[in-house]
Amino acid sequence: MTRNLLPQATIQCAVFKGTDRDVFIDRIEYDGDIVAQLNAAYEYVLRNIHMSSEINGLYRTDVYELPTDCIREMICNAVVHRSYLHPSSVQVAIYDDRVEVTSPGMLFGSLRVEDIREGISIPRNRALVYAFTYMNIMEHWGSGIPRIIRRCKELGLEEPELMEIAGSFRINLFRFQDKTRISKSTGKVRISTDKVMESTDKVRIN
Repeated sequence: MTRNLLPQATIQCAVFKGTDRDVFIDRIEYDGDIVAQLNAAYEYVLRNIHMSSEINGLYRTDVYELPTDCIREMICNAVVHRSYLHPSSVQVAIYDDRVEVTSPGMLFGSLRVEDIREGISIPRNRALVYAFTYMNIMEHWGSGIPRIIRRCKELGLEEPELMEIAGSFRINLFRFQDKTRISKSTGKVRISTDKVMESTDKVRIN
């Protein structure tokens, strides 16, 4: 139904070789139910990023190289705040150095990039915001972007890049390039592996 009424209401996901869009490694487009699209795109990213092993004393815990809550928030924001009058789809691109989420449509109203960094929000699609808030998928407080920035800082990741480009809004979440690193927030050793795990995590809906 969504595809028939709004053919642009899809999420396109792709993995690229290197740091530009010259060479595809994999790509897929998700349509249909909007929450199912969100879940599918989220899981796609998790399947295509590396994992690390966090060693704490005698114990080892596998963790993703990027914070999964930030990935979920980025995709959720793109779906909820996009312009559905724009002919393009939400795009989730995975490069060697970053995960990039592009949401069709410029920032709504008088919003500027500096504003959303501070948690200021002007909802474009109020019905979607209320629906996602009701389902406990997101918060109706404009806290998503500040939370992503804060979380990356806590984990020692480079600050995410926010920009308006070609009639769209884009956020880049940068990946670690080192094989072994020390977490700045915990001081624990994290050893990167090449293992990619297919996640069964779902976006939480109460």
